Amino acid sequence: MGRPQIKIFRRELAPQFIAAATKKPQKLLPLLLAATQHVRDAILLPSAQNLDDIPIEHKDTGAQRDADAKTFTIITDKQCEAEMARLLSASFPQALLISEEKYGDSATAEKQRVLDEALATDRMVILTDPLDATRDFRTGGDGYGTLVAVLQNGEITAAVAHRSTDYADPSGLGHTLTFEKGDGVRRDGRLISPLSGRVFPDDTLKLRGYAGAEFIAPMRRKGAADKTGFPDLAGKFDSLSDLWTCSKLLDDLLTGTHHFALVPPPPDLFDYPAALGLINAAGGTARFLDGTPATFAEIVRRQNFDGDDKAAKALLNTLVFAVSENVFKAVQKTVCDAAGLTIPARPSPREIPKPRIRDLHK
Repeated sequence: MGRPQIKIFRRELAPQFIAAATKKPQKLLPLLLAATQHVRDAILLPSAQNLDDIPIEHKDTGAQRDADAKTFTIITDKQCEAEMARLLSASFPQALLISEEKYGDSATAEKQRVLDEALATDRMVILTDPLDATRDFRTGGDGYGTLVAVLQNGEITAAVAHRSTDYADPSGLGHTLTFEKGDGVRRDGRLISPLSGRVFPDDTLKLRGYAGAEFIAPMRRKGAADKTGFPDLAGKFDSLSDLWTCSKLLDDLLTGTHHFALVPPPPDLFDYPAALGLINAAGGTARFLDGTPATFAEIVRRQNFDGDDKAAKALLNTLVFAVSENVFKAVQKTVCDAAGLTIPARPSPREIPKPRIRDLHK
């Protein structure tokens, strides 16, 4: 069977795309969406017609990227990033723009400097991954898209998660998730009902979630004597490795088809800040398995800058997205019990020091 053909649909910026993603257009979101659509229409959709002509290039596969399923890059990554950077720099000249490919090509000291600045600055910070799910894109899948997160003083204040294509949709195009501080989460322009107002299963056997490859084998072990298995979640998960894309994961959580996601450590700096903003704004929960609330600063703190790969990949550094606090606690208890881990007491806010990269894992 041949690869599905993608028909290129042209949509004007207004009202179909921008108005579909934000009810009350302000300056920020329309500009983010305009850049997202331009990258999609000018680069991603045309490139998807000629995948065999796109060479695979070397990808940063240092310890910091081991958890990322995308172990290669293609010229389309860099084309999208260059165009997104051009548009966002013109729209927000005072902002600190951090993009995945340029960051990934930097030396460790430069990565530390950039993230130190992102945590300390009063300027707007924009994190962007213009081609999320490169492997999915390169193999003819339909889950690839664009992620953008905006931070102000360390707080995620806006996000865009756009899935470029969806073969199941009559239009051939995917969905757009957005949020901006002061507004709710919107899917293609319509407010989604808050997760906090919905009822979810109390029984872990009725929960459905996503899990990284590190969890799949033990989840499938069902022997009572097997202390590494997760019998209460067995058969109720889908593989993140098969999903490839953060935009679909978020859509499934926000629309209620899935209840949690276990993201193996260390968490990706470019996939998950937008996810944090969207999940929290929708009333869900984003925490590490040790119970610490997930923030951009905490994601930075748990990276592998000091070379301690074992510490960075510790099970308690697993990032958990859940549709409710009760679902998080159920998943946390199940996984920690199965792994023989004690759930640590959560420190009070005044006991949590301000994250600094040089203090990582001390």
